[in-house]
Amino acid sequence: MQRLLCLAVAVLLANQAAAQLFGGNPPSQKWQQVNTDTVRVIFPYGMEAQGRRVADLVQHMSRFNTGSLGPQVRKVNIILQHQTLQSNGYVQVGPFRSEFFITPPPNSTDLGSINWLDQLALHEYRHVAQNNNFRKGVSKLLYYLGGELGQGAANSIAVPDWFWEGDAVVMETALSLQGRGRLPAFFDGFRAITLSDKKYSYMQVRNGSYRKYMPSHYHTGYLMSSYGRLQYGKDFWKDVTDDAVRYRGVFYPFSQSLKRRTGKNAAAFFAASLDHYKKAWTPREVEKADTLTPAGRTVSNYRYVYAVDDSTLIYLTNSYKQIASFRLRHADGREELITRPGVGFDDYFSYRNNRILWTESRYNPRWNRIDYSVVKVYDRQTGRAATLKQERRCFSPDLSHDGKMIVVNAVTPEQQYGLEILDAATGTVTGSLINPDNWYYTYPKFTDDDQHIVSAVRDQQGRMALIKQRLSPLLPGRTGAGAKGEWISLPPGTPTDSAIKNLPRIRAAQAGVEYLIPFGTPTIGISSIKGNTVYFQASFGDADNVYAVSLDGGPVQQVTHRPNGVSHMAVQNNRIVFSEFTTEGYKLLQKPLEGSTPFDPKQDHHSVWLKPDLGEEGNILDKVPSGNQEVRKYRKSHRLFNFHSWIPSINDPEYGLYLYGDNVLGTLQTAVGAYYNTNESSPAISGQLTYAGFFPYLRTGADYRMQRYLFVNDTVQVTWNELDWFGGMSIPLTFSAGKYFTGLTISGNYHEVNRTPANNSKYRFRDSHIQYLDLALGFSSQRVKALQNIYSHFGQSLSARYNKSVNNVPAEQLYGRLDLYLPGLSANHSIVLQGAYQQRDTMLRYSFTDNFVYARGYSKPFYEHIWKVGANYHFPVAYPDWGFANLLYFSRIRGNAFYDYSSAYNFRSRQDVTYASTGGELFFDTKIGNVLPFTFGMRYSYLLNTNPGGPSRKDRFEFIVPLQQLFSF
Repeated sequence: MQRLLCLAVAVLLANQAAAQLFGGNPPSQKWQQVNTDTVRVIFPYGMEAQGRRVADLVQHMSRFNTGSLGPQVRKVNIILQHQTLQSNGYVQVGPFRSEFFITPPPNSTDLGSINWLDQLALHEYRHVAQNNNFRKGVSKLLYYLGGELGQGAANSIAVPDWFWEGDAVVMETALSLQGRGRLPAFFDGFRAITLSDKKYSYMQVRNGSYRKYMPSHYHTGYLMSSYGRLQYGKDFWKDVTDDAVRYRGVFYPFSQSLKRRTGKNAAAFFAASLDHYKKAWTPREVEKADTLTPAGRTVSNYRYVYAVDDSTLIYLTNSYKQIASFRLRHADGREELITRPGVGFDDYFSYRNNRILWTESRYNPRWNRIDYSVVKVYDRQTGRAATLKQERRCFSPDLSHDGKMIVVNAVTPEQQYGLEILDAATGTVTGSLINPDNWYYTYPKFTDDDQHIVSAVRDQQGRMALIKQRLSPLLPGRTGAGAKGEWISLPPGTPTDSAIKNLPRIRAAQAGVEYLIPFGTPTIGISSIKGNTVYFQASFGDADNVYAVSLDGGPVQQVTHRPNGVSHMAVQNNRIVFSEFTTEGYKLLQKPLEGSTPFDPKQDHHSVWLKPDLGEEGNILDKVPSGNQEVRKYRKSHRLFNFHSWIPSINDPEYGLYLYGDNVLGTLQTAVGAYYNTNESSPAISGQLTYAGFFPYLRTGADYRMQRYLFVNDTVQVTWNELDWFGGMSIPLTFSAGKYFTGLTISGNYHEVNRTPANNSKYRFRDSHIQYLDLALGFSSQRVKALQNIYSHFGQSLSARYNKSVNNVPAEQLYGRLDLYLPGLSANHSIVLQGAYQQRDTMLRYSFTDNFVYARGYSKPFYEHIWKVGANYHFPVAYPDWGFANLLYFSRIRGNAFYDYSSAYNFRSRQDVTYASTGGELFFDTKIGNVLPFTFGMRYSYLLNTNPGGPSRKDRFEFIVPLQQLFSF
């Protein structure tokens, strides 16, 4: 157990070190900062308001909202990233920092409608408080031994992942009027399990499944974290986590602490938490509806449904074994594949007049913090998809009924929001709607006459409304025009105080806005317009349902009364078709439009369980005062080396320990350390710097290996010391688009190697000084794959490397490898074909690193050049969903049948020697400690030719335990 703990610590150190994306912003990006005793907020030039807002919220929370974990406050760096359309945030240890990706998500149902920057501050600063207060006991000892990542590894082992995220969701819920704990859709997963009377173990929920739907650690965490507070008080988790990070009890300290304090271990506590919420999820009666989607053994999702005519539907579907596709459903239930969309920041699509519209992601080739989207249009009549060429920052396109205009929800890097109108033929922006209060529009829709847009909007306070807005007058240019309200004119003689009070109403009237649903805290989702009626999804009740309102305004009707979340709808033949979440995924159901009931959205219809009292001070977003902190320039050279952690390296036969440094902006990585080669009994020291602030990565370093040795014969050996200095550059490029993730890396390094005799060795190398070039190219293109797919159904991976001496020492090596991924006979089967070639000089005066993968089962042969082809057929065997003692969990067992054929040219005998083998492999995809993915297996090779390392053996059995795999996760 102790050895397992040490291994897990090492793995987590490496995993956390790799979490930071490196070199993501161009050198032209200028940075400013707000620097206080609690936080340094680093933000792009010109975004002072956002930087100050984050600093104000963090200052307040650090003083008043960390007590439920402990009093410790340590300063943290927070970086605001504004040029990516990803909506996310994270806190990292090693270095201790946080990044906010500040573009709001287009979907309000899943994450809510709180001002996105505020929500990031509430959620992510809770992670900061967790790390600040978890440096105790054994975790503190590992901080002293391993630095920040040492503490991070100890904390991650002691405290389960569900608590980290669940506790943060609790805080965003406790300190705002919304938060995910107040969103009905957040509970759809566990509620679906309850409604279907399925029972899953704690280990199954923690580790997930390849064949069953399991809620994530966010959902599990909120259930358990909120239950702990509600039942045992606000400070309950302070004591539990204190025990855990101190490792009181050593084995399963978190679960043991729960057992001591509640009489329930982690598994029993999970069951009690779920039982607590189950009582609120049992409906008195369930509205009848017909299921349109077929039952199956694989979790499948049917989303965003549209009526083509009176008998045909179009929808987006995907499953655990199939990637997303648009499909046509005929009246007899028969499905027809239309096309498959590429990867986007939002999976939403719209349909009108035989055309499907959606957005796909596009990326800056070099700078990974800059990305865009493009609008895609598929014409069913021609069977072709067109890309509106202009890259833009937008979501949720909708086509006008006359086919001439497209409306999109657009976002600028400066976080100005609005609706842009595009020319449907060219994609050029013809204008934008007036948006004086900088509302965030979501899922806009044209009315039948193309004169208005219907959209749900979020205001800066996080409330949502459903509006209808005139298309004219359009402002020329892009989003942001008129955002400051300069165009507002008031009637003569209007009193000043009246103008201020009524300014939002006046602005709305002049912008041509009519409120169909007034502003409130419930979220409003996607709408569908049929005639003069707007059908829309909203979280007015305990589960998201479909409501209806006239385009002229007036009373609201509740159309569906489902017990679990409804996400989208279409009206067809006086029936409403909608997508509802179940344990088998999102399913399509239908019911008659009759049965709608009057509904008042101004009243509070949420039950008590959606309005929890979690023991904090309540909504702070409206009462945190503006500190008006000083804004200064942030120097990119600030703490450039910033050493933070010691990280062990396990790469048999070399074992080492390195001191790592990363600056806050992620442009310089430093590693200094020592390692030991067990094969040669040779110690070494090394150091390396990589700078990613320019277009190419610049790299330099040195490696000094001592007391290396080589046996000349049975009694004589050469012993020497070797210094390898190198410098070079690499260019990592991303060309991902559509359904393919594509990358290219080109690199070149210059090495200077000096070898000197050691231990009074009488033998010397003929060549003690070598200079050589190391040139490499790596290319990969992989089609997206579904969860159960072992490998991509189509992909290529190419690597090439050329080493050549540049002084008078003859040394040369050329290596190349190509892997081709193809589909197998079943959806989850994969064919992997491989070809490899390596050639080296015959002088053997210097040997370069050998990366060749030899035919399985054979020892390394003697050769001048060698080539190999291989075929692999991978297939799933079983999905056990079983584990023991929370130590090892088996998610999948898979097999591989292989055949390798290799030919090596022996330049001394002047013969080509064949090495062919066939056999099978069995792999176990597992998780260690419910956290760390790890695959191990076994291989049987049958040798069809003579093995140079053992001529008498015709087969070989091997265990495959790739420890280094964990360090690459």
